[in-house]
Amino acid sequence: MRAPRLAVPLLIVSALFAAGCGDSDSSQDPIQQVMNKPRYTSAKSQWSMVVMDANTGEMLYTLQPDVRSFTGSVRKLYSVGIALNTIGADYRFVTPVYRNGMLDASGKLTGDLILKASGDLPSAGA
Repeated sequence: MRAPRLAVPLLIVSALFAAGCGDSDSSQDPIQQVMNKPRYTSAKSQWSMVVMDANTGEMLYTLQPDVRSFTGSVRKLYSVGIALNTIGADYRFVTPVYRNGMLDASGKLTGDLILKASGDLPSAGA
């Protein structure tokens, strides 16, 4: 029988987490070992997750599934969506590039390569 599509990545992630857990309590699952590291507990991090099989909907792993979280990655969706709606999918940023120095015969620059940050995104009315 073939393993569900998401079960294999979960096992791989768990194995990677376990490898990085050092001398943590081995009675805990590998994901919990990572979450209990001092860098996260001292920052009062909040963890919740649900890993589901995309084909069957079966829950493969849950951790505080009813805790509402508004993670940074989700927040980015809003700002990127607004930018996409405002400037359009075909917008291209133009970054002026200059050199201060000479190019040799092979094209190698002896000097400075200058990238000029030059402007804000266009306004919604542009």
